[in-house]
Order: sequence, then structure tokens, then C-alpha cells
Amino acid sequence: MSIWTRVMIAAYKGIPTIVGSLDSTVEKTAMGAFYYACDGTTVYDNIIDMTDRKVRLLNFLALTGQAVNVLPDDLKALIKARIEGIKFDKIAKKLGCSMRTVFRYYEIALNSMQKYLDLNGYNEEWMDKNSRRDSFLGRIRDRVEFLE
Repeated sequence: MSIWTRVMIAAYKGIPTIVGSLDSTVEKTAMGAFYYACDGTTVYDNIIDMTDRKVRLLNFLALTGQAVNVLPDDLKALIKARIEGIKFDKIAKKLGCSMRTVFRYYEIALNSMQKYLDLNGYNEEWMDKNSRRDSFLGRIRDRVEFLE
């Protein structure tokens, strides 16, 4: 199974915060360049880089949402609970089943997400090439890989 489905779950909640920070930084950078008459080329390059990163993160967020939305409702609820940071033992208690069953369903959900991604051209190689270079996603990927 791809490590990227786990990265998607771990990163989902943090991406909107990063995107908001990027928006704020772009605005401050643009205003600072206006007020201090900085070198326009450098400022524009920085703004373009931040905007490109924002687009990549939003695309990653949308792709995650698409992969989750194709799941059956029970698996979708499980993944959404994990995105919200609910621990497996609490999920098991809420569902009235064992943690082993929850883990099994979680693996089924992740495998289903990966199948969706693979069928749509977003395999491990594509994800490594297009998402790993982002510092946030790359750090999460490295941490998830280390824990496996």
C-alpha cells in the first residue's frame, strides 16, 4: 500500500492553516515591496513560488477529498474521524467493536483510497514527484515512512 494515503490523512487538517499563512505572507510581501521599493523581480518570484505552493497544497487537499468521498459511508466516517484526530480506541468504543476490527477497516479504507488514486494516475511515483518536494508534505511522508 502507498504511504501517501497515510500522508493524506495526517496532512489534511493542517493544509488550510498553511494556505492561510501563505496568503498572508504573499500580501505582506507585496505590500512591503510597494512601500520600500524593493527589487520587483525578486518579490514577484517569491510571490509566484508561494502561489505555486498554495496551488499544490490545495490540489493535494482536493485529491484527498476525492479519494475519501469514493469510500462507502462507514469507511468514509472512519477516515474523517482519523482526520479529526480521534484515536482508534475511541472509534472502536463508539462503533461498539474491537480495535482490531477498526484497524482492519482502516486498512481497507486506505487500500480503497489507493486504488482510486492509482486508477486516476496518482500512483506512488506521481505523488513522490509532485508532492514530496513540499516541505510540509515531505516531512509528514518521512515521519510516516519512519513509523512503518
